[in-house]
Amino acid sequence: TSTSTGRLMFNMLAAIAEFENDLRTERQAEGIAKAHENGVKFGRPVKLTDTLKQAIYDKRAEGATIGQLAKEYHLGEASIYRAINSVKQSIVSPYSIDVKELRDYGKYKT
Repeated sequence: TSTSTGRLMFNMLAAIAEFENDLRTERQAEGIAKAHENGVKFGRPVKLTDTLKQAIYDKRAEGATIGQLAKEYHLGEASIYRAINSVKQSIVSPYSIDVKELRDYGKYKT
């Protein structure tokens, strides 16, 4: 690369490499888009399904300890706590209703 011809060759090879990289990126994006259209899900599979979370929550409500649940379901204690808290948050509390929504309800009732 000390001569002008060497620099030209280096820049030509770099441009070709960049072009090939761009083509590969475009093909990859097209493949991902097709996979999404076909319903393919990316990422790690879900280990804690909603039914499993509910089962953990129910057993905890019956008095099982966190350690017992972790051993039974082959999960860490943090995963057990996350499952329990997830079910707790999905339970609708009477206090979770928006007060403004209740106040406005009477205005539009016919």
